[in-house]
Amino acid sequence: MTVHFQSLDDSFKKCDVNFGKEEKRSIKVLPPDFSFSKYGIEVRFVNEDDAKFILDLRTHPKLSKYIHKTSPDMEFQIQWIRNYKKREKEGVEYYFLFKKNNESVGVIRITDIHNDKASLGSWLCIPDTEPEVSVATLIIARDILFETLSVERDIFNVDRGNKHVARLHKQMGAYEVNENERGFQYVLERREYLKNRDIICNILNLI
Repeated sequence: MTVHFQSLDDSFKKCDVNFGKEEKRSIKVLPPDFSFSKYGIEVRFVNEDDAKFILDLRTHPKLSKYIHKTSPDMEFQIQWIRNYKKREKEGVEYYFLFKKNNESVGVIRITDIHNDKASLGSWLCIPDTEPEVSVATLIIARDILFETLSVERDIFNVDRGNKHVARLHKQMGAYEVNENERGFQYVLERREYLKNRDIICNILNLI
């Protein structure tokens, strides 16, 4: 299964949907050594040593189809990660790396963390990843988003041509709130995700 997921960008406003009164809360900051393990997959923060793996993913001909163009320059990627670590310390963005059997299999980001909302994006798994593993990485990321960070809504967008990924998000309970010539913007609420997560895990035999 080839997974390529586009993160929220300037082609959409953050979200024009009125969710009513927004919950004001302090941002929960994950510790620098944060790690998590589930379904035989380990997740941790990206570091500079992961630059080549990330660059290989983001410049892969198939995987790069639905994401922003990435500079092939390794030093640029390393510096980008260094800058990202600063935002990580502030608790406003996180970049995660997934490993299975001690081999890197994918990455994902949580961005735009603000009060009760955030955006999951830049989801990439190596080519030919088993479908169960790909879906499991997304479930793990959303568990962190909704349960560890206690966010209520995931607001994200998917490229118009990326139909299999859009279908997966809908199966998790996401609904469309906006569209433009490039793609669609979705919202997934915590209660809908938790309601559908176990169903998906049972279907895929994730334990």
